[in-house]
Amino acid sequence: MSPPLQILAAKVEDCSAVDMCNRGSVNSMIGVMLEDRRLRRRVTLLMIGLGAIAMFIIADSFSALRADDGLTLDGAVAIALGVNDPTVARFTERAGALEDRAISDSQLPDPQLRVGLANFPVDTFDFEQEAMTQVQVGVRQSFPRGRTLSKTRERREAEAAGQRASASLQELQIALDTRATWLELYYWLGARQTVRESREAVNELVQVIQTSFSTGLRSNQDLLRAELELSLLEDRAVEVERQIEALTADLSRLIGPEQGRRPLAESFPTLPPPPDLQTIEDGLVRHPAADVEDALVAMRDRDVDIAKQQYKQATVYAAETAPTLPRSWSYSIFPCSRQNVRIGVSQPRVRSALRRNLIGWRRSLI
Repeated sequence: MSPPLQILAAKVEDCSAVDMCNRGSVNSMIGVMLEDRRLRRRVTLLMIGLGAIAMFIIADSFSALRADDGLTLDGAVAIALGVNDPTVARFTERAGALEDRAISDSQLPDPQLRVGLANFPVDTFDFEQEAMTQVQVGVRQSFPRGRTLSKTRERREAEAAGQRASASLQELQIALDTRATWLELYYWLGARQTVRESREAVNELVQVIQTSFSTGLRSNQDLLRAELELSLLEDRAVEVERQIEALTADLSRLIGPEQGRRPLAESFPTLPPPPDLQTIEDGLVRHPAADVEDALVAMRDRDVDIAKQQYKQATVYAAETAPTLPRSWSYSIFPCSRQNVRIGVSQPRVRSALRRNLIGWRRSLI
């Protein structure tokens, strides 16, 4: 090959090598760009997913806050029953005291110990001076008439049951007062919103009438009537605010000041339909008010039984150092002046309790 041709071939080989190098660098650059795009796409998808999760958590938190801000009807009742009302605690403590007293009143009287001296010389205080000097020791135990102790215990237990029923009745009364107060407050809050809207509408109407009156299109009577209506609405707004303040104070008394200042829930609660009359009548027997009346009747019955036990004998046993066992009895020889009078006083109380029970429930059903 001639020298010119060799030079030309070398240049062609150099150009081919350069071209190959350029192609390799371009391919590597394209690969890097593709990897960069894939990485960006993955990062973008990851950010979108994290953003969606964060938005869901934030929305759930806001919904929970909105749910907690409103005081619902059931929530108010639960808070009121959770507060330790002193009236309920008083009935409960009194019931416990009566149960303890029932145990103590049903026990026998304490035995009596008798210690004495017989034929003891008080001038010398010498036990051996007289042969008839004795030291007498005796024990005395009395037994009440008939079944007085057991009947007394039954009376105390009935009285304790009445106090516990009164505690349950007081809890139901607290729940009823809380529900009624919450519903009244919800009504007056809605009335306040209605009065505000009416005042705005009437105020705009007064302005329109004033403009029309200034141009001669309306009479003075129309303007006075609109202003009177606006004045009545302002008076109504003052009355509504007074009712809201009073009901808020009543609700705070039932559930506490902090809970009473919470805003009420915007949605009205779904109230269950009232049961039929037969279900109400069947439930009256299990109502705490019926338990209170039944306990009162049981107490009066036990009073009659205790009075009847006075006709029976009372026994007293005594044991002394002497070789005898003294025993004494007590009988009712003149019952007309004591036992008959006690029974005659107790029986009308039972009849009055039964009569009051029947009349009260009849009125509640009507």
